[in-house]
Amino acid sequence: MSQNINLKCHVCGANNLNEITRFSILKRVTSDCKLWRNGGRIAWCMSCGAIQKIIDEKWQSETTEIYDAYSIYELSDGEEQPVFEKETGAASTRSSKLIEQFLKVVNLKDNGKLLDVGCGNGALLKSFSDSMPEWKLAGSELNDKYSEEILNIPNIENFYSCTIDDIDDKFNVVTMLHLLEHISNPVEFLTKARELLTNDGFLVVQLPNCFENPFDLLIADHCTHFYLELLKYIIRSSGFEIIFSSSKCISKELTVVARISALNRNVIPSCVNIENILNSRIEWLINLKNDADKLAVKNEFGIFGTSIAGTWLWSELTDKIDFFVDEDKTRIGKKYHGCPIYLPDDIPDGSHVYIALPPVIAESVFKRIDNQNVIFHTPNSFNE
Repeated sequence: MSQNINLKCHVCGANNLNEITRFSILKRVTSDCKLWRNGGRIAWCMSCGAIQKIIDEKWQSETTEIYDAYSIYELSDGEEQPVFEKETGAASTRSSKLIEQFLKVVNLKDNGKLLDVGCGNGALLKSFSDSMPEWKLAGSELNDKYSEEILNIPNIENFYSCTIDDIDDKFNVVTMLHLLEHISNPVEFLTKARELLTNDGFLVVQLPNCFENPFDLLIADHCTHFYLELLKYIIRSSGFEIIFSSSKCISKELTVVARISALNRNVIPSCVNIENILNSRIEWLINLKNDADKLAVKNEFGIFGTSIAGTWLWSELTDKIDFFVDEDKTRIGKKYHGCPIYLPDDIPDGSHVYIALPPVIAESVFKRIDNQNVIFHTPNSFNE
């Protein structure tokens, strides 16, 4: 069920939002993988197609509470979360995959200056320093929590603990890795970011794809939820031309490389049936929760994954979960919400495991796991 509400879209400014009211029954998670309560509000703009949280006083208060207690990659002791190849399960870091793709698209000079906006504890800066050792690097965050860690990265020249408005320098590359989904005025933000680039500089953006990964909708502090056409619309509206865009570079994520453009910014949004797709993804989440709840009464029951999706499903089922399963070996032997974490080969015989991942990825995990003594369950496909 949806209803028109008298609020402005934070992407295009139109007073044309339609709220999906059924979303509020789902519990949520924070972007640093902590449990969060239900009661969230989500809408889509009938003018530009932007999927977004309702930026009201309650949302502002919640995000302040989340960021005050933020701890990045806590279960991995601060190490960047790996991404896994669909077919083989081989692990690599998101940052290294992004840089590898970027260097294929753009022929960079041997030296230059890069700024990573929203650099966290420096995962991307570390990877770029390894790949391009002659470059001078800088990071920016709104606080100095990780300043010492950042400044110890090779080739770091500056750390800025401020908004991008207060950075007085020019860079050949500006990167934003999982940042823009937190920004409540993305066009204005990217327009300001243009001022940080040299005339021939590049903007690199990577963020979650909510069509491929509906669990992104459950992240309480994400205020814009992107699909590829929306991301391209926002970047072009901010005065950039896109030289590379992909939803395949990293599974479940969108990647765009752009440069400053002098073209007219009156960009027309893509015609995509947002209402049907958004409703189908929310219904998929509700059905997944209900299906897992029915299965959880069978013997020992575990969840595959200890990130956003697994955390959310645990919060919906709580005392019905006996263990977690993960392919990230740094997490094995630890406990998550009081439950042990096993490698796929070590799952107790006769157990049932729900692979709490988007359908295509869940199916690829199911195919590569070789454990005949465990019963695995995968979610249904999306109903477009």
